[in-house]
Amino acid sequence: MVGNKIECIGSGPTAPDPTTFKDAYDILNRYDLWDKVPESVRRRILDGIEGRVEETPKPTDPAFKNITNMIIADISDACRAAATRLRLKGFRCVILSRFVEGEASEIGAFIAGILRELTEKRGKRALILGGEYSVTVRGGGIGGRNQELVLAASIKMADLKPCVLLSIGTDGIDGISNAAGAIADPQTFRDALSLGLNPIKFLKENDSNEFFNRVGGAIYTGPTGTNAGDLTILATSVE
Repeated sequence: MVGNKIECIGSGPTAPDPTTFKDAYDILNRYDLWDKVPESVRRRILDGIEGRVEETPKPTDPAFKNITNMIIADISDACRAAATRLRLKGFRCVILSRFVEGEASEIGAFIAGILRELTEKRGKRALILGGEYSVTVRGGGIGGRNQELVLAASIKMADLKPCVLLSIGTDGIDGISNAAGAIADPQTFRDALSLGLNPIKFLKENDSNEFFNRVGGAIYTGPTGTNAGDLTILATSVE
């Protein structure tokens, strides 16, 4: 969860919920969705507003009097660990942001532009991003937000100088696939074409896992037992 809100991490089972039924009502109306959600949902929200259904426990609830929640690791730690490792490998490294959110495919296209900029500079350079990406599912494929980000970027990386892009979910599970994420370089797009695969079609079908399984680049770690967010690394090495 970007921003480390305790009530949002793992649904916050030991934290008070500051939101209300009225908040849900206002949001649905704000985005003109009230008449589009199921009648059972509308009835539940109205019952909550009118007091027929009890609200979730709030910050003043005595149940939380003796509870302390503590974050022992987050995406900042993951970013710093990656930066330390890259610097040991001789890369000039910058953590660009730890609060990136948005559509994975759009972020991927944006990142490809950043990689193009980086490849115009000599030396070994790296940028690190952390956050929580999302995917609007329109196709019937198997994938995840990190793999979709890398797939979208790879389409625009084919003519770049030596560079690489890696993006993973720190929990080891990316979307509905068993992969943690994916890695790509300028050769990825060319390899796909040589195999008769159309990367754009895979992107439209949200089938990034199948793409990287066939072309190469899917990263499998297995579940890590923790979740600090999504981690993305851009690296270039230009003589």
